[in-house]
Amino acid sequence: MTKHLSSSSSFRTSTTPLCAVHPQQQRHDNINDENVENTDTKELLSVAPMMGHTNRHYRYYYRLLSKRTYLYTEMMPTSKSLPYEVLTLHQLLATSCIQESPVVLQLGGNDPTTLGQSHQRQSQSQHSQSHYIAINLNCGCPSNAVGGRAGGCALMTTPELVLECQSSQSILSKPPPPPTITVKHRLGIRDALSYNATFDRLQNDDEAFNDVSSFIRIVSSNDSVSTFHVHARLGILEKARRRSRRSTIKNRDVPPLRPNVIYKLTTEFPHLDFVSNGGITNMREVVKEVTGNGDGSVMGAMVGRTIINHPCSFAAADRLLW
Repeated sequence: MTKHLSSSSSFRTSTTPLCAVHPQQQRHDNINDENVENTDTKELLSVAPMMGHTNRHYRYYYRLLSKRTYLYTEMMPTSKSLPYEVLTLHQLLATSCIQESPVVLQLGGNDPTTLGQSHQRQSQSQHSQSHYIAINLNCGCPSNAVGGRAGGCALMTTPELVLECQSSQSILSKPPPPPTITVKHRLGIRDALSYNATFDRLQNDDEAFNDVSSFIRIVSSNDSVSTFHVHARLGILEKARRRSRRSTIKNRDVPPLRPNVIYKLTTEFPHLDFVSNGGITNMREVVKEVTGNGDGSVMGAMVGRTIINHPCSFAAADRLLW
Protein backbone atom coordinates (compact mmCIF):
# COMPACT_ATOMS: atom_id res chain seq x y z
CA MET A 1 0.00 0.00 0.00
CA THR A 2 2.76 2.42 0.92
CA LYS A 3 4.59 1.72 -2.32
CA HIS A 4 1.44 2.37 -4.34
CA LEU A 5 0.78 5.67 -2.62
CA SER A 6 4.36 6.83 -3.01
CA SER A 7 4.56 6.13 -6.73
CA SER A 8 1.26 7.65 -7.80
CA SER A 9 1.92 10.68 -9.95
CA SER A 10 -1.58 12.01 -9.41
CA PHE A 11 -1.01 12.05 -5.66
CA ARG A 12 2.36 13.73 -6.07
CA THR A 13 1.05 16.65 -8.09
CA SER A 14 -1.94 17.43 -5.89
CA THR A 15 -1.56 20.51 -3.70
CA THR A 16 -4.71 19.88 -1.67
CA PRO A 17 -4.10 18.34 1.76
CA LEU A 18 -5.31 14.76 1.91
CA CYS A 19 -7.39 15.54 4.98
CA ALA A 20 -9.33 18.07 2.92
CA VAL A 21 -10.32 15.57 0.23
CA HIS A 22 -11.50 12.78 2.49
CA PRO A 23 -14.89 13.57 4.10
CA GLN A 24 -14.65 10.40 6.15
CA GLN A 25 -11.69 11.97 7.95
CA GLN A 26 -14.24 13.75 10.13
CA ARG A 27 -14.88 10.54 12.02
CA HIS A 28 -11.21 10.50 13.08
CA ASP A 29 -11.14 14.09 14.26
CA ASN A 30 -12.41 13.34 17.77
CA ILE A 31 -9.76 10.66 18.14
CA ASN A 32 -7.02 13.07 17.10
CA ASP A 33 -8.13 16.16 18.96
CA GLU A 34 -6.71 15.17 22.35
CA ASN A 35 -3.27 14.44 20.98
CA VAL A 36 -2.80 17.08 18.30
CA GLU A 37 -3.22 19.82 20.87
CA ASN A 38 -0.58 18.25 23.11
CA THR A 39 2.52 19.95 21.76
CA ASP A 40 4.51 18.80 24.81
CA THR A 41 4.47 15.17 23.66
CA LYS A 42 8.08 14.00 23.50
CA GLU A 43 9.51 12.58 20.31
CA LEU A 44 9.82 9.03 21.62
CA LEU A 45 9.25 7.52 18.18
CA SER A 46 9.51 9.17 14.78
CA VAL A 47 9.35 8.12 11.14
CA ALA A 48 12.50 9.25 9.35
CA PRO A 49 12.05 11.70 6.45
CA MET A 50 12.42 9.88 3.13
CA MET A 51 12.02 11.21 -0.39
CA GLY A 52 9.21 9.49 -2.27
CA HIS A 53 7.75 7.99 0.90
CA THR A 54 6.93 10.34 3.78
CA ASN A 55 4.46 12.46 1.83
CA ARG A 56 1.10 13.56 3.23
CA HIS A 57 -0.61 10.43 1.92
CA TYR A 58 1.69 8.16 3.93
CA ARG A 59 1.34 10.43 6.95
CA TYR A 60 -2.45 10.27 6.74
CA TYR A 61 -2.28 6.47 6.66
CA TYR A 62 0.22 6.17 9.50
CA ARG A 63 -1.72 8.59 11.66
CA LEU A 64 -4.57 6.06 11.66
CA LEU A 65 -2.15 3.67 13.42
CA SER A 66 -0.51 6.09 15.86
CA LYS A 67 -1.60 9.52 17.08
CA ARG A 68 1.64 10.46 18.86
CA THR A 69 4.47 9.21 16.63
CA TYR A 70 6.35 12.13 15.09
CA LEU A 71 6.04 12.22 11.31
CA TYR A 72 8.35 14.05 8.92
CA THR A 73 7.85 15.54 5.49
CA GLU A 74 10.01 14.67 2.55
CA MET A 75 12.98 17.01 2.39
CA MET A 76 12.03 20.39 0.91
CA PRO A 77 15.05 22.01 -0.83
CA THR A 78 14.95 25.71 0.04
CA SER A 79 16.34 26.56 -3.39
CA LYS A 80 13.05 25.32 -4.85
CA SER A 81 10.84 27.15 -2.38
CA LEU A 82 11.97 30.68 -3.21
CA PRO A 83 11.80 31.45 -6.98
CA TYR A 84 8.14 30.55 -7.41
CA GLU A 85 6.79 31.91 -4.17
CA VAL A 86 3.03 31.60 -4.60
CA LEU A 87 2.87 28.06 -5.96
CA THR A 88 5.64 26.52 -3.89
CA LEU A 89 4.56 28.21 -0.67
CA HIS A 90 1.11 26.72 -1.13
CA GLN A 91 2.65 23.31 -1.80
CA LEU A 92 4.91 23.67 1.22
CA LEU A 93 2.15 24.67 3.60
CA ALA A 94 -0.49 22.33 2.20
CA THR A 95 1.51 19.26 3.15
CA SER A 96 0.34 19.21 6.75
CA CYS A 97 -3.06 19.51 8.40
CA ILE A 98 -4.08 19.42 12.04
CA GLN A 99 -5.10 15.75 11.84
CA GLU A 100 -1.49 14.84 10.96
CA SER A 101 0.17 16.58 13.92
CA PRO A 102 2.80 16.16 15.26
CA VAL A 103 4.58 16.75 11.92
CA VAL A 104 8.08 18.14 11.32
CA LEU A 105 9.09 19.96 8.14
CA GLN A 106 12.56 19.01 6.90
CA LEU A 107 14.48 21.62 4.92
CA GLY A 108 17.54 21.03 2.76
CA GLY A 109 20.03 23.73 1.89
CA ASN A 110 23.22 25.48 2.91
CA ASP A 111 22.40 29.17 2.49
CA PRO A 112 21.52 30.97 5.73
CA THR A 113 19.41 33.59 3.93
CA THR A 114 17.15 31.17 2.03
CA LEU A 115 16.83 28.87 5.03
CA GLY A 116 15.91 31.81 7.22
CA GLN A 117 13.34 33.08 4.73
CA SER A 118 11.79 29.62 4.35
CA HIS A 119 11.52 29.28 8.12
CA GLN A 120 10.12 32.79 8.41
CA ARG A 121 7.36 32.06 5.90
CA GLN A 122 6.44 28.90 7.71
CA SER A 123 6.42 30.31 11.25
CA GLN A 124 4.61 33.54 10.38
CA SER A 125 2.08 32.12 7.93
CA GLN A 126 -1.58 32.19 8.90
CA HIS A 127 -2.32 29.43 6.37
CA SER A 128 -4.95 27.22 7.98
CA GLN A 129 -3.39 24.03 6.62
CA SER A 130 0.05 24.58 8.16
CA HIS A 131 0.65 22.75 11.43
CA TYR A 132 4.36 21.93 11.64
CA ILE A 133 5.62 21.80 15.19
CA ALA A 134 9.32 21.82 14.26
CA ILE A 135 11.66 22.50 11.36
CA ASN A 136 14.58 20.15 10.81
CA LEU A 137 17.76 20.90 8.84
CA ASN A 138 19.09 18.00 6.78
CA CYS A 139 22.78 17.48 7.58
CA GLY A 140 22.68 13.72 7.08
CA CYS A 141 21.65 12.85 3.50
CA PRO A 142 24.60 11.06 1.80
CA SER A 143 23.18 11.29 -1.74
CA ASN A 144 25.59 13.35 -3.81
CA ALA A 145 22.60 14.89 -5.54
CA VAL A 146 22.45 16.76 -2.22
CA GLY A 147 26.00 16.45 -0.93
CA GLY A 148 27.41 17.48 -4.31
CA ARG A 149 25.79 20.85 -3.72
CA ALA A 150 27.42 21.11 -0.28
CA GLY A 151 24.17 20.17 1.44
CA GLY A 152 23.09 17.09 3.37
CA CYS A 153 25.87 15.39 5.29
CA ALA A 154 28.46 17.52 3.46
CA LEU A 155 27.38 20.26 5.89
CA MET A 156 29.10 18.35 8.68
CA THR A 157 32.41 19.66 7.37
CA THR A 158 31.25 23.23 8.06
CA PRO A 159 29.53 23.29 11.47
CA GLU A 160 30.01 27.06 11.64
CA LEU A 161 27.83 27.38 8.52
CA VAL A 162 25.19 25.13 10.09
CA LEU A 163 25.23 27.37 13.16
CA GLU A 164 24.76 30.42 10.93
CA CYS A 165 21.88 28.71 9.10
CA GLN A 166 20.13 27.86 12.35
CA SER A 167 20.73 31.30 13.81
CA SER A 168 19.20 32.96 10.75
CA GLN A 169 16.10 30.82 11.13
CA SER A 170 15.71 31.83 14.78
CA ILE A 171 16.18 35.55 14.07
CA LEU A 172 13.93 35.79 11.01
CA SER A 173 11.14 33.76 12.61
CA LYS A 174 10.37 36.36 15.29
CA PRO A 175 8.12 37.87 16.66
CA PRO A 176 5.63 34.94 16.38
CA PRO A 177 6.84 31.93 18.43
CA PRO A 178 8.64 29.91 15.75
CA PRO A 179 8.61 26.12 15.41
CA THR A 180 11.45 24.36 17.21
CA ILE A 181 14.67 24.08 15.20
CA THR A 182 16.34 20.64 15.06
CA VAL A 183 19.20 19.03 13.12
CA LYS A 184 19.48 15.55 11.60
CA HIS A 185 23.04 14.42 10.94
CA ARG A 186 25.50 11.52 10.97
CA LEU A 187 28.57 10.71 13.04
CA GLY A 188 30.79 12.35 10.43
CA ILE A 189 31.64 11.98 6.76
CA ARG A 190 34.34 10.27 4.71
CA ASP A 191 35.26 10.40 1.04
CA ALA A 192 34.37 7.24 -0.88
CA LEU A 193 37.74 7.17 -2.66
CA SER A 194 39.71 6.87 0.57
CA TYR A 195 37.19 5.12 2.83
CA ASN A 196 38.07 1.55 3.86
CA ALA A 197 35.08 -0.23 5.39
CA THR A 198 37.13 -3.17 6.67
CA PHE A 199 39.54 -0.86 8.46
CA ASP A 200 36.66 1.20 9.85
CA ARG A 201 35.02 -1.87 11.41
CA LEU A 202 38.22 -2.60 13.32
CA GLN A 203 38.30 0.83 14.94
CA ASN A 204 36.81 1.81 18.28
CA ASP A 205 34.31 4.64 18.67
CA ASP A 206 36.77 7.35 19.68
CA GLU A 207 37.27 9.01 16.29
CA ALA A 208 33.56 9.01 15.49
CA PHE A 209 32.74 10.43 18.91
CA ASN A 210 35.32 13.20 18.58
CA ASP A 211 34.00 14.16 15.14
CA VAL A 212 30.33 14.27 16.04
CA SER A 213 30.80 15.88 19.46
CA SER A 214 32.82 18.68 17.88
CA PHE A 215 30.02 19.25 15.36
CA ILE A 216 27.33 19.29 18.05
CA ARG A 217 29.32 21.56 20.35
CA ILE A 218 29.58 24.24 17.65
CA VAL A 219 26.02 23.94 16.31
CA SER A 220 24.49 24.14 19.80
CA SER A 221 26.75 26.94 21.02
CA ASN A 222 24.17 29.74 20.72
CA ASP A 223 21.23 27.70 22.08
CA SER A 224 19.23 27.91 18.82
CA VAL A 225 19.26 24.09 18.58
CA SER A 226 18.70 21.71 21.47
CA THR A 227 17.55 18.54 19.66
CA PHE A 228 19.79 16.41 17.45
CA HIS A 229 18.73 13.38 15.42
CA VAL A 230 21.86 11.28 15.06
CA HIS A 231 22.21 8.55 12.44
CA ALA A 232 24.70 6.20 14.09
CA ARG A 233 26.84 5.78 10.97
CA LEU A 234 29.37 7.77 9.03
CA GLY A 235 28.23 9.29 5.74
CA ILE A 236 30.22 8.22 2.68
CA LEU A 237 30.26 10.84 -0.08
CA GLU A 238 30.81 9.93 -3.73
CA LYS A 239 31.66 12.61 -6.27
CA ALA A 240 29.98 11.25 -9.41
CA ARG A 241 26.37 12.36 -9.56
CA ARG A 242 25.35 9.33 -11.60
CA ARG A 243 26.17 7.25 -8.54
CA SER A 244 23.78 9.16 -6.35
CA ARG A 245 21.36 6.27 -5.78
CA ARG A 246 24.18 3.78 -5.28
CA SER A 247 25.73 6.09 -2.72
CA THR A 248 22.45 6.33 -0.81
CA ILE A 249 21.95 2.55 -0.77
CA LYS A 250 25.55 1.88 0.26
CA ASN A 251 25.26 4.31 3.17
CA ARG A 252 22.46 2.23 4.70
CA ASP A 253 24.74 -0.63 5.71
CA VAL A 254 28.38 -0.25 4.64
CA PRO A 255 29.58 2.10 7.40
CA PRO A 256 29.30 0.18 10.69
CA LEU A 257 26.66 1.20 13.20
CA ARG A 258 28.04 2.85 16.32
CA PRO A 259 25.04 3.37 18.65
CA ASN A 260 27.31 3.64 21.68
CA VAL A 261 28.52 6.97 20.32
CA ILE A 262 25.01 8.37 20.66
CA TYR A 263 24.68 7.07 24.22
CA LYS A 264 27.99 8.73 25.07
CA LEU A 265 26.71 12.00 23.59
CA THR A 266 23.83 12.02 26.08
CA THR A 267 26.31 12.16 28.95
CA GLU A 268 28.64 14.60 27.19
CA PHE A 269 25.74 17.00 26.50
CA PRO A 270 23.15 16.39 29.24
CA HIS A 271 21.37 19.67 28.41
CA LEU A 272 20.58 18.50 24.86
CA ASP A 273 18.05 15.98 23.54
CA PHE A 274 19.11 13.16 21.22
CA VAL A 275 17.06 10.94 18.94
CA SER A 276 18.80 7.76 17.82
CA ASN A 277 18.55 6.69 14.17
CA GLY A 278 19.95 3.68 12.34
CA GLY A 279 19.60 -0.08 12.78
CA ILE A 280 16.33 0.04 14.75
CA THR A 281 14.07 -2.58 13.19
CA ASN A 282 11.20 -3.39 15.56
CA MET A 283 9.06 -2.04 18.37
CA ARG A 284 10.97 -3.94 21.05
CA GLU A 285 14.18 -2.16 20.06
CA VAL A 286 12.38 1.19 20.13
CA VAL A 287 11.19 0.57 23.70
CA LYS A 288 14.69 -0.48 24.75
CA GLU A 289 16.17 2.61 23.12
CA VAL A 290 13.98 5.14 24.91
CA THR A 291 14.10 3.43 28.32
CA GLY A 292 17.87 3.77 28.62
CA ASN A 293 21.10 2.38 27.17
CA GLY A 294 24.69 2.55 28.30
CA ASP A 295 25.50 5.43 30.61
CA GLY A 296 22.83 7.74 29.24
CA SER A 297 19.40 7.71 27.71
CA VAL A 298 18.27 9.07 24.35
CA MET A 299 15.00 10.96 24.15
CA GLY A 300 13.65 8.90 21.28
CA ALA A 301 14.17 6.55 18.36
CA MET A 302 13.80 7.33 14.66
CA VAL A 303 12.98 4.46 12.30
CA GLY A 304 13.25 4.62 8.52
CA ARG A 305 12.78 1.92 5.92
CA THR A 306 11.43 -0.71 8.32
CA ILE A 307 8.53 1.45 9.47
CA ILE A 308 7.80 2.41 5.85
CA ASN A 309 7.69 -1.21 4.70
CA HIS A 310 5.98 -2.63 7.80
CA PRO A 311 4.01 0.21 9.44
CA CYS A 312 1.59 -2.09 11.27
CA SER A 313 4.52 -3.57 13.20
CA PHE A 314 4.72 -0.24 15.05
CA ALA A 315 0.98 0.23 15.60
CA ALA A 316 1.32 -0.36 19.36
CA ALA A 317 3.61 2.65 19.80
CA ASP A 318 1.06 4.85 21.59
CA ARG A 319 0.27 2.16 24.15
CA LEU A 320 3.89 1.11 24.76
CA LEU A 321 5.65 4.48 24.80
CA TRP A 322 3.31 7.23 25.99
